[in-house]
Amino acid sequence: MKIFFRVLAIFLLSSCFLFAGGCGPVRSLNSAPANLVDHAEIPGMPHVRTWGDGVDDQFIESLAQSLRQYHAYLASHPEQKPPTTADVLAISGGADDGAFGAGVLCGWTARGDRPEFRLVSGISTGALIAPFAFLGPKYDEVLRANYTTIRERDVMQSRGMLAMLDRDGLYNTHPLRRLISTWMSDQTIRAIAAEHAKGRRLLIATVNLETQRPVIWDMGAIASSGDPKACDLFRTVMLASASIPGMFEPQYIAVEVGGKSYEEMHVDGGSVAQAFLYGLGVDLNTVAERAGMSETRPPLRLFVIRNGRLYPEYQKMHPLFEPIAQRAINSLIKSQGIGDMFRLYLQAQKEGMDFNLASITPDFQAKSEFFFDPKYMRAIFDFGYEETKSGKVWSKTPPYFDTIDPQVAHQEAM
Repeated sequence: MKIFFRVLAIFLLSSCFLFAGGCGPVRSLNSAPANLVDHAEIPGMPHVRTWGDGVDDQFIESLAQSLRQYHAYLASHPEQKPPTTADVLAISGGADDGAFGAGVLCGWTARGDRPEFRLVSGISTGALIAPFAFLGPKYDEVLRANYTTIRERDVMQSRGMLAMLDRDGLYNTHPLRRLISTWMSDQTIRAIAAEHAKGRRLLIATVNLETQRPVIWDMGAIASSGDPKACDLFRTVMLASASIPGMFEPQYIAVEVGGKSYEEMHVDGGSVAQAFLYGLGVDLNTVAERAGMSETRPPLRLFVIRNGRLYPEYQKMHPLFEPIAQRAINSLIKSQGIGDMFRLYLQAQKEGMDFNLASITPDFQAKSEFFFDPKYMRAIFDFGYEETKSGKVWSKTPPYFDTIDPQVAHQEAM
């Protein structure tokens, strides 16, 4: 979030020019009317997404279909021993702190007990990690390179000091789009489609800014659609999930309703949550019943990687606008992250999942000197790697859980 405060630092100066001269043409958004947004679909790719704050019957059916596909795959490959657990991974936002999550995954491989995940979700920087976590350890070196060598110039380009007056973001993300296109080649996206056909699911969240609602994208469904625009949409969704509103340009996604074309503005999923599982209101028992597989299931394990700190950090303050605003917003994001960890914990309790949380602990003291500082990112990658390899990274409860009455927590989870 440090990059966000460049806007704050130059806002007053930029405002001085607002009435001094005319601004350039402002982009017009061809939005669907409010009464139609619930019916908007991606042309040629229906049912590849759902709202993240409600139950969608088609999404429930997709999850049920994943169970059918998974059991069919196992039945057709009797030589493969079925796993004894069903494992789910949620990867949070965190900008350059995503190097921690990359380190956790690589250290997990080195430890030798990293599972194949039945479902992987990612948001913001977690959306950039999630496809590699989904595809498995053979992509570890790509993850390592992505989060230990890139610099700010590899992610964004400035549009100039006055861009906020007539543009949709202070920076464009053309460099990051090029990186995503390199990471997510057509071949890699086909590999995700192949895993989707086995009953595994890869989910990424963005925010539709006009509706203020999270959108969950079924990335394997996009990859499997066969539509010629599928690969471009796949990459755009990844980029949208990491596009900090105001700082980075939003991503405009074409939709259609009733034969008419519109577009939606999508931004960083971290605008509404730092991590998610598979949306609110989804119940795995309902999914299993829909799939016709309500028999005893293997133990469920939820792993959450929070690419950030969940503990208070002292910082000497100066009575100036920028540091006060920066500190307040950082505190808000940290608080949101803690709340998300509790939400996921309670969801895991309700679903009968074993909960496991990895986050940056007070043992890591390094600070970044600037946005996407390679020295800092290498250090935090190594920290995540070593903590995971040694088995110390996982916690069984959210922060501060020992201060809460367990009876109250149990009632909340019911």
